[in-house]
Amino acid sequence: MRWPGEGSLKKDDKTNFYSENRDGNFENGVGFVISENNILPYVKDLKALNERMCYIRITGRIFDLIIINCYAPTEDKRDDIKEDFYEDLDSICDITSNYFVKIFLGDFNAKIGKEEVYRPTIGRDSLHDTSNDNGTRQIHFCMTNEMVLSSSVVQ
Repeated sequence: MRWPGEGSLKKDDKTNFYSENRDGNFENGVGFVISENNILPYVKDLKALNERMCYIRITGRIFDLIIINCYAPTEDKRDDIKEDFYEDLDSICDITSNYFVKIFLGDFNAKIGKEEVYRPTIGRDSLHDTSNDNGTRQIHFCMTNEMVLSSSVVQ
């Protein structure tokens, strides 16, 4: 199975779906490895927005699950590149229903600190004392979309 704009590789009972880069090559992107026996029958949609993000929609008994996989620009990238990334992330929130459970995963290249003002979103535990620019952007994205960061994931 292949969706337009995405590539796929199959090995044994696993299929790897991944995004392509701007050159049309399937490299430096993000993707998912799906078990054909357990999960693939429930996959209803897979969309690659660009080489930095894609999402998959899995139908469940009670609700659908949207898993967004992304790779944020590094801390040293220009502000406009980072802003474009978060605009694209916002577009995923806009085009996917609020009735779905959404899980964001990937590499946000962020250091999340222990700032008191962000506690409702980030919790008490973090590896860092202060957030870097990417961390602040990720926190603001979560706050704007009424999400929380899992302390088990924040490093």
